[in-house]
Amino acid sequence: MNTRLDKDAQGNFELKICSAQKDDKILKYLGTHDYEGVKVTVSSEDFSVFMRDVVASLEEAVKYAANEHQQKMVQDYIEHFRFGDVEKHKDSQRHWIKDVGPIVETNVGFIETYLDPSGARAEFEGFVSIVDKEISAKFNQLVVQADDLIKKLPWD
Repeated sequence: MNTRLDKDAQGNFELKICSAQKDDKILKYLGTHDYEGVKVTVSSEDFSVFMRDVVASLEEAVKYAANEHQQKMVQDYIEHFRFGDVEKHKDSQRHWIKDVGPIVETNVGFIETYLDPSGARAEFEGFVSIVDKEISAKFNQLVVQADDLIKKLPWD
């Protein structure tokens, strides 16, 4: 998730949303709320200095998308990192899944949650992978041969 939660000495909470900028028309739940006598403040622009750079870089990257899925994925990344709307990141992942067999594959964001001794911590990550067509063809051939072999085995 793209959030952090802090608790103050009075027992009130602040939920901080990672984003480049604030827009309470997009994130309608920003502000302070009372929940069973506890104040919960939802704020955005956590790590905004970094997120502004991420957004600027993605605005350049979208120009080089290889297809419509990649273009929409990067546009959704931009909106997610700009305003912190997690639904936009989910939309980016829907486009990522539909981008079948890209030569260059990327993914970025708060993708996986890792456990550590103090509890769960979400980590921001990104990757770029480049397909080696020759090696991929060899692996594909290996998979086909293994599948053929498995079909010939006596399973009684």
